[in-house]
Amino acid sequence: MNSLPYQIAQHALADLKTAIYLLLKENSPHEIRNVDIGKLLGINHGHSGKHQDHIPRIILELLAQEGLVEQNSSNKKWKLKTILIANK
Repeated sequence: MNSLPYQIAQHALADLKTAIYLLLKENSPHEIRNVDIGKLLGINHGHSGKHQDHIPRIILELLAQEGLVEQNSSNKKWKLKTILIANK
């Protein structure tokens, strides 16, 4: 689909992913909680006062699927994924 609403939505999604990536990069190597990412970026809102922090959580999962971020399984905090580059 290439309709204007679709293009706007894809641009917004890319902007959110970039904002979270840059926030994690600024704080690297420290890990950040999902709730703190939401608060720092002003995207921790929920509907009807419930379900806070779904937006950053979904974006973090997308970035994880892309291999860019990872969650510490013991403390549930997020950080940039360490990427090793092999020397030839």
